[in-house]
Amino acid sequence: MSWATRIWSTAASRVPAAITAAWRPTAPHPHSRGRGGEPCRPTRRVCWPRKTGSDPAKITPKLVTDCAKAGDPAATAVFDDYIEHLSSACASIYNILDPEVLALGGGLSAAGPFLFDPLQDKVSKKCFYSTRGKLVPAVLGNEAGMIGAALLARDAEA
Repeated sequence: MSWATRIWSTAASRVPAAITAAWRPTAPHPHSRGRGGEPCRPTRRVCWPRKTGSDPAKITPKLVTDCAKAGDPAATAVFDDYIEHLSSACASIYNILDPEVLALGGGLSAAGPFLFDPLQDKVSKKCFYSTRGKLVPAVLGNEAGMIGAALLARDAEA
């Protein structure tokens, strides 16, 4: 398991509690849709139940990102927690190895500025030095891990 997967797993382990808090059934609201309709929550935008059919097993990192972009409070909390952990890992890499470029791959790198803007801010605050290398999305995106694994296998055979 890669360090990025471990960071995501740490943040995502809090998802069920956040989801439960975000869509816990309440007494029927006078503005709910029909008798069995979902209670109206005028102060919250909750998209987890609608997109997963209320099944926490269907939650994916992309869904968390999409719901956070839409303003879902539970998804935003999970995404912020993920950024907090990822920024600590990136800052540690900068502080120990001082790379010129740190490229992040995987599916979440496709979130673009939604991920990289707050990540840049947090990493800058956690780095020991005022200047550091660039933090960029990997050119290969989600395929970076597969291509890297294939190259390792090829090199091991040679």
